Amino acid sequence: MGDLIGFQGYLNDTSGTPFAFGEHDYIWKTDRQYWDFQPGNDYNNSCNYPTFWYDAGYQVGTNVTSLLTGCKNSEFDQVRRLF
Repeated sequence: MGDLIGFQGYLNDTSGTPFAFGEHDYIWKTDRQYWDFQPGNDYNNSCNYPTFWYDAGYQVGTNVTSLLTGCKNSEFDQVRRLF
């Protein structure tokens, strides 16, 4: 994909976009867009997340997973399960 999409408030931030449990809103950087690809910024309160694991092989605990309460309803959603 081309460099057409960015995250609100971080377009010119050379340190990158920080991780956020609530996710960041996306914006188109210019008038140029993909017409068959429209990610959304609407928040879905009921996302099903996969099991997360630390690098050392231990399962992430509820101290982290309890913070995952929803996700953006978009084409970027990599954790939505259809079953």
